[in-house]
Amino acid sequence: MKTCPQCGAEQALDAKFCTKCGYQFTMTAPGSAPDPAGQPAPSQPSTGQPGPTPASAPTQPNENLEKAKALGKGYWAWLVAGFKHPGRPVQASSQWFGLLSIGLIGLFNMIAVIRPLANTVNSVGSSLSSSVGGLFSSQVQEASSTASSAIFGTGFRMLILFIVIGIALATSAWLGKRVISGDTSGYLEGLTEFAYRISPALLLSAIAAVIGLLSGLMGLPLILLLIGAEYALQNIAFFQMALTQPTYRGMDPQYLLFLITMVTGIVNIILFMLFGSSLFGMLSNL
Repeated sequence: MKTCPQCGAEQALDAKFCTKCGYQFTMTAPGSAPDPAGQPAPSQPSTGQPGPTPASAPTQPNENLEKAKALGKGYWAWLVAGFKHPGRPVQASSQWFGLLSIGLIGLFNMIAVIRPLANTVNSVGSSLSSSVGGLFSSQVQEASSTASSAIFGTGFRMLILFIVIGIALATSAWLGKRVISGDTSGYLEGLTEFAYRISPALLLSAIAAVIGLLSGLMGLPLILLLIGAEYALQNIAFFQMALTQPTYRGMDPQYLLFLITMVTGIVNIILFMLFGSSLFGMLSNL
């Protein structure tokens, strides 16, 4: 029984209204006992602190992003090993590392050669524009913009030329190893081994690119010296790879290397004829 707080009449525990005065009882939550006056038990005072939040489900990692991170770490570890001991190739975690390194060497070499030219053209254009002023200023700026566009167009062709030459040298080394040493590794594996052996050339090309970004035409002699050192390393890698385990069956390895070198030279001459004429034509029009 419970007592009506208004008239004091005894009422049943589940009564919603007092049968004597009509007082409406406040309903209590299930399982909570009312006080003797029929009122619900007072709630606990709030401490002002937020209650515990339900634990959120752990986020699923992006599978493609994780693969890309693992590939990047593997490439860097492989490249550092090539810097330390280029003559002792290690197994790469991806067969595409060779093409990646050859592409980076071509990109850095292109930046090293083209960027000083672009810096010089921009500097000369700014000097002429400020000196002539007036009516001819806009014409000088337009000519400078046209020259810059021509330089970057030349840079794209030069990038392709550097990459194709690198692939041609790597292909020659792979063929030499197959013919002379009887190796049966695949083409991409051969390119990756060659790229491992020329890892120091990638470092030199990166240094040349930094010099090209920070200097003008005065830095070109040093840049060309670094590029020459790169190709010297590539020639060394070619002979090291081709003569890994020479076998003396059929034609002597010295003659085979001579033939492969001649064919590679002819291929490079053809590449320079295809790309070089357009490159020098665009540069001469600046």
